[in-house]
Amino acid sequence: MKVNSTTKVAILLSLYRKPLHGYALMDSVEESFGLRPGPAQIYPFLSELLKKKLVSALKAGVRDKTEYVLTVKGREVVGELMVKMGVLLEGALNAKLTQCTHCSCKMFGKPFIRKIGGHAYPFCCGHCADNFLGGKKKAK
Repeated sequence: MKVNSTTKVAILLSLYRKPLHGYALMDSVEESFGLRPGPAQIYPFLSELLKKKLVSALKAGVRDKTEYVLTVKGREVVGELMVKMGVLLEGALNAKLTQCTHCSCKMFGKPFIRKIGGHAYPFCCGHCADNFLGGKKKAK
């Protein structure tokens, strides 16, 4: 199955958490992902999922709203999708990580830099920079 939009991914992940009817699905996607899909995005995709037997439709609630539930096959497909997305995210994040020269922890964002012998070394904090130098503070 081709999942070629953020909205489709968000729909699948919302259904992975729990069964939802169409408008509850729109609310869930908006709450979790910050975008609100419209009926024109939700229902054609749900129809595609039904045809491929990735979801089943159940009448539920006071107003007999149709609730969509991932099937076993649907849960497997979403699980595989999450693994693929995890690999992509890990690669993107690892490219942005810096390792502390002293404790080897990985940091995302701007590291604490200390110049030693003309070279700039990344640290997670001033404490690690000081300990790396054997407790002696060196000039920046």
